[in-house]
Amino acid sequence: GGPASFVKKFQADQIRAEMNWRAVWDGVWRIDRVDVVHFVGEFGPRNDSTQEISSVPVRKLPSFLPQKFELGELNLAQSKLTFLTGKDGIPVVLNDARLTLKPVGAGWMIDGSGGTLALSYLPQMEVVSFRSRLQEGVFFLTEANLRLGENGTLSATGEFAEKSQLKIQWTRLDATT
Repeated sequence: GGPASFVKKFQADQIRAEMNWRAVWDGVWRIDRVDVVHFVGEFGPRNDSTQEISSVPVRKLPSFLPQKFELGELNLAQSKLTFLTGKDGIPVVLNDARLTLKPVGAGWMIDGSGGTLALSYLPQMEVVSFRSRLQEGVFFLTEANLRLGENGTLSATGEFAEKSQLKIQWTRLDATT
């Protein structure tokens, strides 16, 4: 991705897609499901001060081919996602998680389980599960269940935007952790 993009870079390995060929008759390229065995992505804030220098002209498809594209579900069996936060680019890393992404309107539902979550200055946490939604540039954490240490559990909900809000509840958390 360019400086003005939220996507900085990504790599996907062993991709399999299920295309619904009957949808072509309805004027749609429809992929019902995409499975990716290994995905690595880096995301961060957009740099709106940078303007794109040149644009590539887009050719139109012939009128008899579908002009619309639909994606049903994206499954990532093993993923490493790095989110660079704030002006300093402090990383938040979700590693070895299983993710399912589904488009909903103009946004995405994102569910995940497994793996670890690493935040700067905090101990690494084990991800049990989470449910979230990305809508118009705002990330909504519907529910997250994490483990910290041997017995500690952590639940979180929140909204991440210009003015973020996060609610955290923990139990049996070792104070020295």
